[in-house]
Parts: sequence; C-alpha cells; structure tokens
Amino acid sequence: MSIDRKISPVDTSSQKPKNIYFWLDILGFSNGLNDENRYEDLYNKLLEFRNHISSNCSDLPVTTQIISDGMVVRLEDNSIESFITLIKVIKQLLLKMMEINIFVRGSIALGTCISVGTENNEDKLLGNGLAKAVKIEGNDVCWPVVGTTENEYECILKYYDRNVNLDNLKTYFIKCKNDNKAEIYVINVFDRIPEKSKVGIFKSIADKYTKFKAFKEIEKGVEENENFNHRVFSKYQWLVMLFRASNPEFYKRQIETRGDLL
Repeated sequence: MSIDRKISPVDTSSQKPKNIYFWLDILGFSNGLNDENRYEDLYNKLLEFRNHISSNCSDLPVTTQIISDGMVVRLEDNSIESFITLIKVIKQLLLKMMEINIFVRGSIALGTCISVGTENNEDKLLGNGLAKAVKIEGNDVCWPVVGTTENEYECILKYYDRNVNLDNLKTYFIKCKNDNKAEIYVINVFDRIPEKSKVGIFKSIADKYTKFKAFKEIEKGVEENENFNHRVFSKYQWLVMLFRASNPEFYKRQIETRGDLL
C-alpha cells in the first residue's frame, strides 16, 4: 500500500475557538483562608467584581466564574472593540478597588476553549486559555497589576491583526520588567484617570508604600527581620513609581504636601 506523504494529520487545536482569559486574584487573603469570616469577606469582594463586570459588559459575550480565591473572566469575541471595552471595564474595577485599599494582581491569555456539548458555562473553561492565564499570574506578573508576558502579548496582537488598527489597543498597555528582569506588558491602570479620582487612588497606594517604607527604615537589621516582607514592599514601591510615570505633575504636587514618598 502506498502512502501519500503530502497528507499530514489535521491540526485540531487550530480549529478550536480561541477566547481571551483574564485571571484576577485579590491580594492579601492567602494567609487568612482558614478564617471563615475572612473567606466570606473575600467571597463578597469577588461577587462585587463579578457584578461590576456583568453590569458593564451586558452587551458583550463575557462570562465570569469565581474559583477559589480568584475570578476568571472570559471573552468569547474576536472583535478588538470588545476586547478594548473589557479592558476599560476591568481598569475601572481595579481603580475602584484601590480607592478602598484593595489590590489585585491578574493576567491575560489567549487560548482554546473546548465545548463538551453542554450549555453549562463552567465546562467551557476547559482548554489551555485558563491554564496559561493562571501560570502567567503566578510566574510572571509580580506587581499589583494585570498583565501578560511579552510572548503572549504578541500572540494577542497577532490574533487581532486582521486589517485593523492596533494602535488604540496598544495605548492601554505599558511595557516593563518583572522582578526576574523579564519583559511583560501590563494594563496601565493609572493612565487617563479622571482628575477627581486621583486623590483617593494615590492616597491608597502611597499609604501602603509609606507604611512599609517606614517599617524598613525604623527596623534595625531589617535584612534578617522575618516580619519585613521585601517582596511586598517592592510591589507597592513599583506601583507608586508607575503612578508617578503616568501622572508626573499630580505626583509632584503630592510629594510637596506629603514629603514621605520617593
């Protein structure tokens, strides 16, 4: 029997639908999940997340699901306009949470979504999209922001690059390095903030930073002090620096009155 070597196996993965996945994790709860009251508080915060996204994305094919101490947001739409709208909604959510001193770390990934012949949305979480998002959040996004790896960012741009202008989409991201010196792209949450919201948002992140900064300066032998978490300190230090880069004039006015920042 002869074999036609021009025939190759069908790549079924390319035929599976691709979705955008966000994985959002509320920071500060991991050490308190054995406390039933704290866990209930976490769940209520995640419900707020879900309600905010659902009410602001009612016209988009967006589904959300709470899993453990985080939430998945999935966009079933290959329209770049829908993706930008979802970014705006999530950015609003992050700013709203910051104003009440709640910080979020999250990730974005493009991946497959496998339907198993049921209308249950939970089943559609099967695929590599969610797995990639969780991995990126755990390994690459080290700051209290929502972002993705350089490679995943390029994959997302390529996915939307169908004779459309990507310049608008790119303006919502800023390129930076994580604590492993790898390049990542994060949603610039502090860009284009309404002026009336800046004071509350800045106070929240600045208070977090100065709290750790004061502890670092007061404690002797801080390098050996187990109570001082350098990783946590660097997260909020980085967040203040991002705010400064995005709002230099406002930041300048603030340090003239506070005197306790960088």
